[in-house]
Amino acid sequence: MNAAIDRKIAEYLASMDEADREEPKAASAQADVAAAIAALKAQKAGCKSQAEELAARGLKQLVETEREAKLMRDATGHAVAYNAQTAVDASTS
Repeated sequence: MNAAIDRKIAEYLASMDEADREEPKAASAQADVAAAIAALKAQKAGCKSQAEELAARGLKQLVETEREAKLMRDATGHAVAYNAQTAVDASTS
């Protein structure tokens, strides 16, 4: 009976040693998760500030690279485009 208990204790200590050896890997994984969370929080803050800017300017959408462009429906769905107005003069000279 003492031998079985000693064996269980040895197995437990061996598993604890193994966990200690793997701990730095877990710490680096935690650092990766923390960095990912920080990046997502920064992205959320950027989106919030953009939404506030749109609301302050009274806009629903804004294309930062082309200020005059808008999201419009086209044959394939939606695309950022310009609404080009054309006119035809019916009179001919």
